[in-house]
Amino acid sequence: MSKGVFVFALIIAYVGSTLAAGGVFVSKEEASNYLTREKRANSGFEEFAKGNFEQECVEEICNYEELREVYENTAQTNAKWDELTRQCENMSPCNDIGTDTCQNLWSSYACHCHAGYTGVHCETDIDECAGEHECVNCVNTVGSYTCACDQGYEGDFCTEDVNECDNDVCENGDCFNTDGSYICLCDAGYQGTNCSQDIDECQQNETCVHGICINGIGTYDCVCSTGYEGDTCNDDINECENFDNLCQNEGECVNDVGSYHCACASGYTGSDCSQDVNECDLNLCPEGSQCEHGANSYTCFCPDEGCGASVDTQLQQAVDP
Repeated sequence: MSKGVFVFALIIAYVGSTLAAGGVFVSKEEASNYLTREKRANSGFEEFAKGNFEQECVEEICNYEELREVYENTAQTNAKWDELTRQCENMSPCNDIGTDTCQNLWSSYACHCHAGYTGVHCETDIDECAGEHECVNCVNTVGSYTCACDQGYEGDFCTEDVNECDNDVCENGDCFNTDGSYICLCDAGYQGTNCSQDIDECQQNETCVHGICINGIGTYDCVCSTGYEGDTCNDDINECENFDNLCQNEGECVNDVGSYHCACASGYTGSDCSQDVNECDLNLCPEGSQCEHGANSYTCFCPDEGCGASVDTQLQQAVDP
């Protein structure tokens, strides 16, 4: 007799004995077991045989009761059921950083990734910069990306121009905003990108042409030499026009570059013609005569003993030419 026929015979005998005892009802617990147990989709008498794991729970998705028929042991059944239905909790297979949720499947699992991650276990960072993006300069980050703005631009995608002039970037000058930058037009005496550097004008050639240069903050001063004036000490002063009585005793004032001189009248000398010339020092009188100095003049005369005929004649000619 085959095994299936034998099992069927036993069931028939059991049912007959129950009826003979005058009972057609089973207990509440047994009835519940019969009602909740789903019939397996097997052929022939396999329904009444011990469960087959491969057929019940690998080729198909089984429920707990079917798995219990395989192991016929509660502890083993619970352990296997936990293994088949709780892989997310038991194995933690998904990447901690890249995973949003882990979904338990039958004898498997599914990792649902955060934005910016991919892969079976959400372990692979997506390089957003390699695909389509709106950044001018895209920088990939873990799980995301950022737009690295060039100087002068801002915004989520670095497309908005920064108006640097709103921040008073030109310290000593006027600011003009440009696309991605700005220009400072510096005040006199300043230089540099932000007009913050003082220009040392004294280091430049011919800042003070005829004078001494003294640098200041944003400016300079020239201390002019005598005879010059103007911002750079390059203007000659005409002393003859600006000053009176520079030349004494009817001397004529003559302007020079940076100075002047006096053209003195006859009989006078010195820088201002104030010195009377002592003609007697010039030996202008004839030999044997004497010289007497006067104001812008001189006189030749003979001593009491006389000068001699030739000298008298010369003196007479000098008086009465």
